[in-house]
Amino acid sequence: MARVQVTPETDTSYVLEPQAVGVETRETWDASAWTSRPYVEPLQAAANVQPTLSTASMVYRYGHIRRRDKATGSGYWPPDLVDHFVRFSVPTRYAAKPVHLPWYGVVVSDTKHVRGPYEDGGVITATGDVVYQCLGLEHLLDGARIMGATILDAGTWKDVTACPTFNLRHRKGGSPLGNCSAAHQTGTSVFGFSAGAAETRTTWSASDVIAYLLHHYAPTTGGLAWTLGGQLGILDETVDVWRLEGRTVREALNILVDRRRGQSWTLRVGEATDEGPPSIEVHVSTVYDRPMAFAGKTIQPNTEVAPLEVDTTDGDAAAVRALHRVATCHVRSSASQRYGRVIVLGERMRSCFTLAPVDSDLEAGWASADATALRAAGGEDDPALADRWRRRAANLSDVFRTFVVPDDWDYTAGNGEGGTRGPVAPVMNDSGSLGQSAGVITQADKRFLKWLPLEEPWVGDEYETAYRRPFAWVAAPNPEDGYLYLHDHGIPNAPTARPRMLEHQLGITVPSPAHQMLARNHWTATDPTTQRGGKLDCGDWFAYATLGCTVCMETDTRARVVMDVGAEPVEGAVRTQVLRLAGAHMWYVVPGTVTGIDADGGLEHHAGGLVRDDSARLVLTALLARAWYGQARQALRYTVNEIAPLVPVGSLV
Repeated sequence: MARVQVTPETDTSYVLEPQAVGVETRETWDASAWTSRPYVEPLQAAANVQPTLSTASMVYRYGHIRRRDKATGSGYWPPDLVDHFVRFSVPTRYAAKPVHLPWYGVVVSDTKHVRGPYEDGGVITATGDVVYQCLGLEHLLDGARIMGATILDAGTWKDVTACPTFNLRHRKGGSPLGNCSAAHQTGTSVFGFSAGAAETRTTWSASDVIAYLLHHYAPTTGGLAWTLGGQLGILDETVDVWRLEGRTVREALNILVDRRRGQSWTLRVGEATDEGPPSIEVHVSTVYDRPMAFAGKTIQPNTEVAPLEVDTTDGDAAAVRALHRVATCHVRSSASQRYGRVIVLGERMRSCFTLAPVDSDLEAGWASADATALRAAGGEDDPALADRWRRRAANLSDVFRTFVVPDDWDYTAGNGEGGTRGPVAPVMNDSGSLGQSAGVITQADKRFLKWLPLEEPWVGDEYETAYRRPFAWVAAPNPEDGYLYLHDHGIPNAPTARPRMLEHQLGITVPSPAHQMLARNHWTATDPTTQRGGKLDCGDWFAYATLGCTVCMETDTRARVVMDVGAEPVEGAVRTQVLRLAGAHMWYVVPGTVTGIDADGGLEHHAGGLVRDDSARLVLTALLARAWYGQARQALRYTVNEIAPLVPVGSLV
């Protein structure tokens, strides 16, 4: 295939008008001044609310060109602008000097389009276009990874290489929210993580986390400085569990400033001062046009409102055109994201209660034939040896040790003394509160947890809030002594044991060193066993009929809030949006639950109710989601005849 190169006439040059929109760049953010680029032509710029990146593109035409402001043609070579900061400005009749448009960004790449050479007097000059692609300043946050953390430990701030989960304490069993320091980091107004005593910790709000991320991870090279501003009321109230390690700062901001809660964020650049270059503000806005009240608190609407009249009928169309210069306007309404009901789900409700044979909700976990075989174990030649080996048989290991809930358990629990019973899992109301009646629950996939939602009675400020382990008690050998803890009964030479939760069903096992520890009244002196001083080997200490145990389990009910979007309840099938809120718990204690033994051997009981209630977090999330998903969304695109000072991104139109 033949190729033909067409050489342009020597007396022709590109004649280009000076651009109405000015382009200014600088290599570093703290450079002394912006450099004007009069021959770089803006093609387009889009300032977007996140999570959409702001973009822009520019073109520079190079080669032998006669600019309109020049008398003769000359050779121009494109400037290297990659990694430079860029902004735009326009002359306007409303101000004595050019106005800087609210678009700042970084040139991230350039593409050269070569059109061919230009020859003048034997000198050949390359010609073509260079298109510069730009991204908004949020692009800088996309290159900053969240790695490492600053933690207050024993009164000293330490830098570590791993970043903990915000508000989640990494420990087994129950854990309250909050691993934020109660005091600011030295010389700053930013909190850090805390690994110290309970009084040095509090919970992270979303605004606390953002301030921490901007301080520690946002780039600061070249004088970059980041602040947080705008409508922070919702962020100040938002408490959640955030796993952000390894994410970029921009990704984290999109999680923390959740559009599903009616929030948005963008970047705004301030004015330079004598102290340094302008700061970059992470500006938070809401989509609400009226105040929203919840639990005695009020979320204020977006205060930046921009009225846009494009079809006025009041006869003052000239004033509207003068104000907005609107050429065309397109409004698209969509109900695709509108829902009739919003449900916010937390974690499964955890219930703490007492089980005991006297309450008929704890029974022997072995067959009577196995108990007979255990008692008959032994031999004439060496009774002691036979006793040890035969009683270790797997089929006898549960005898007098393992206790389970009955198959027909009604999911109520008493007080360990045959008293009044209450539901283990009360019904959950749509408002997030507990009802009086029993909720639906099954034994499927249920196991007792290895901790209780009851705080340990620690004394001293140096201890973290700790939660008790399940515990068991029995009646003392002497009835006048009341009840005793199995793990700490104080009887000389008698073994102790703390109950263990069964892995395969709802039940407990008491890992006593001898089967007959709890076999009083079921183990007779004629049974072949080792005799010690005329007394049975641990046989006459305790009776399992007096056993009781306080346990905890997750129920089939989740902490939740259900809100219908309209003023009236919705009947039948309705389009529903379901949101999950990690770490939102409800911990319930059944009235009458045994919490301990007093000095006289009597059982101590809990009054019952919620000992942890995160329903306020659920209600807040539901209210915000209802406002967002409860109305048709509108997208606005309009064209202006003249570039004037623009409405700030994040304003309510």
